[in-house]
Amino acid sequence: DDAGPGWKTFVPAGAAPTVETVEKVDALRTADRNRAFDLTQCVVADVTNAAAYIVRAILQIRSAASACPEPKACAINIMNIISSFAWISQFTSLAVSDCWDKGSQKALCAADISDMVAAVT
Repeated sequence: DDAGPGWKTFVPAGAAPTVETVEKVDALRTADRNRAFDLTQCVVADVTNAAAYIVRAILQIRSAASACPEPKACAINIMNIISSFAWISQFTSLAVSDCWDKGSQKALCAADISDMVAAVT
């Protein structure tokens, strides 16, 4: 333990197998809890947000295509559409990482890049 001697210092030497068993059980429980969180994040946040931004992009495209009285307004509409597609890319990348049991560093990198594009458009 980096914070100090830790609880192992107070365990008698004969209890060592028990200590190792407790550590293994604790590690498995932590891994199970983390996996459950990743799956929840995948379904509740990532997939739901990706679907919401797909709908948003469709509505923005329809709105931009229907009428464009001012050139400035058209440019803003186009930037909003690009931003929505970048958000779709981000949430899809996060879903790839969160839904897959091993995660994906490449997907997380893609999500970060998509987040930057969405934020500046």
